[in-house]
Amino acid sequence: MDLKKLQNLPNTKIMKFANSIRIFRGYSPFPVYILLYLTYRCNLKCDFCPQYNRGRSNIVKSYPEMNLSELKNFVDNLIRDKFFINPRIHFFGGEPLLRKDFLEIIKYVDEKDIKFSLTTNGILLKKFAEGLVENNAKYINVSIDGPELIHDKNRGVQGTFKKALMGINKVVYFKQKNKKNNPKITVNCTINASNYNHLEETIYTLQNSGIDSLTFQHLRFYKDKLYDAKGIDIDYLTKEIVKIKKSRYQIPITFFPGIKVKDITPYYRDLSYRFYNKCLRPWLVSTIMPNGDVVACSASEVFGNIKTQPLKLIWNNGAYRAFRNKINSQGISHENCIRCCHRQYY
Repeated sequence: MDLKKLQNLPNTKIMKFANSIRIFRGYSPFPVYILLYLTYRCNLKCDFCPQYNRGRSNIVKSYPEMNLSELKNFVDNLIRDKFFINPRIHFFGGEPLLRKDFLEIIKYVDEKDIKFSLTTNGILLKKFAEGLVENNAKYINVSIDGPELIHDKNRGVQGTFKKALMGINKVVYFKQKNKKNNPKITVNCTINASNYNHLEETIYTLQNSGIDSLTFQHLRFYKDKLYDAKGIDIDYLTKEIVKIKKSRYQIPITFFPGIKVKDITPYYRDLSYRFYNKCLRPWLVSTIMPNGDVVACSASEVFGNIKTQPLKLIWNNGAYRAFRNKINSQGISHENCIRCCHRQYY
């Protein structure tokens, strides 16, 4: 297997590879990608966002952001202490485009020949569109919650839908101008009580906007937050999903995680339902917080900090391997894992 191509394989092949390495006493040869939280700051007020609901200002204070020099040093260490492949860096937040030095960051990453992508709410995408294309962004995920009125209400700020579409259009313009196929643009739409009965309308609204694909993401909620899904008519949602899966549209449509139709009701209504009790994320992804802390996910402890150690030394240290081995032997049990979009359901 050409390991340099692993990060471009379909998810099913990546899962098979990851399953094969779980037997190595908690070791993993490399992360396929690095989820890098550049900031917890955000310019929206989404009522379903756990960061917003927990009090964003407190979270921002708890995670002071790394400066440009520290981020460049992290990238230099990735190049110097190579994994078998260079992991793709996925910029996340908060809203990563709020960083005033964002263009400097991606320019440096591109100069080091590291692939990168990002998730954004799209408000500032128009401003950064040219730089993202010129610096070879591979993917852009834009969060849109449905047609304009629904999206703007969910986001708590009027005009956000139009700004996101203008940003997408600008990226498409610069791709065409520079004769580039990338970045691929995916809209990510989280299914919730305000849009579950507008999914097909969302497809028709967005399929001619220049995006490459649309993903509907099942609602993520926690053990004590089951009420978040109570406004959803599960029978209606199930019929809508079946209809969409049987239909053809101008762009690819996916649902994430890939919950089987027969399991949609227990996914939303029965937290005791016995899905597969494993998770491959700690073998595939490393998460870096705005302050440099390295974690596997929101359910793990801190394994180190990239300001004081290269990621390669942290990736397979004792604590990281112990966390993986615990999942191997005991399965997943943290309340954050119950309906996490990144766990294994099958």
